[in-house]
Amino acid sequence: MEKNKIEKVKEEFEKEPNSVEMHINRIPTHAHSSFKELANELFAGDYGMTLTYLIWREDLRSEFYQEYSRLEARIDELEKELSNMKDFVSNKLGNKDEEDKGSINTIG
Repeated sequence: MEKNKIEKVKEEFEKEPNSVEMHINRIPTHAHSSFKELANELFAGDYGMTLTYLIWREDLRSEFYQEYSRLEARIDELEKELSNMKDFVSNKLGNKDEEDKGSINTIG
């Protein structure tokens, strides 16, 4: 299965042999190291082929977007919970204020 994806990348490169130069800044050290390792392991250090390979890895992209969607849904849930907690505290404080006002107006 992995071999088919590599062959697909090679075919794509052969279709469009023109290349451009690209510089990337602000790459985390671990990502840079992992990218270089992958390039050396699969493509004899060819960064262009490695980048193309990663772009064509639809399974990685779909996994990323699935995780992103899951995290987005979880954030929405937490925001609702926080809102409910704020409402609860606000109501409790509001009721406490009303009780305090009532006790001021009554004697004994």
